[in-house]
Amino acid sequence: MSGKQWVVLSVAGVLLVVVAVCFPVFTPMSPRRYGVDLAEVVLMACILAAAGLGVWVVRMRAGYASVMGCSVLVAVVAVAAGVLVVGNSDHGPSRQSPCISNLQKLAAGALAYAGDYDDRLPRASEWPAAIYPYLKNYRAYKCPNDERKEGIPFTAPGWSRKGWISYGANLRLSGAKTDDIAEPDRSILLFDCDLLAGAPDAAAWRHNDGANFAFVDGHVKWLKPRDVGGGR
Repeated sequence: MSGKQWVVLSVAGVLLVVVAVCFPVFTPMSPRRYGVDLAEVVLMACILAAAGLGVWVVRMRAGYASVMGCSVLVAVVAVAAGVLVVGNSDHGPSRQSPCISNLQKLAAGALAYAGDYDDRLPRASEWPAAIYPYLKNYRAYKCPNDERKEGIPFTAPGWSRKGWISYGANLRLSGAKTDDIAEPDRSILLFDCDLLAGAPDAAAWRHNDGANFAFVDGHVKWLKPRDVGGGR
């Protein structure tokens, strides 16, 4: 292997390390905003790509590989690393999506309840039982990332078991009339929480240092603590 090739390989190795270290810190877009730990993917891809580069160096010295073969090897290893990390991460889309779906169902149930009760949302102290007739699905109350060993003790008419309740209601909207909520698309209704009810800033940040929030208009959004105030 020529001296020029060694220089190229050294520079490539250094760049991989720099990208792996700096990307999670300096990336302008939150790597977790879409439920995927992008920084972790890049880190793993760079590590494995560097390993593939090392394998190629050894094989080049033995005369068994080509530059094209090296490129293919590095690309395959990097893609495989990304797929493995995203697919198996405890906080990746495999667990983020069900939680979002749960909150969409719960918010729809709360709005259906309001439609039957003079446009008033359920009281925060009994919202799980109040909306259950509109869901008939205990699983919707359990977030896949809720790792507590016991659910929230709760009994109310229509609720006959101690189930997993991974979400809380916004206390400030307890029993509120939907017509009186000026900005339903910005008003938090339900969210990831270890309590039955509370302020939104008391959320359980169990999704990549963030939490999912359902709004009065029915949409669900992932937010970080800095994006959530205790009021709305």
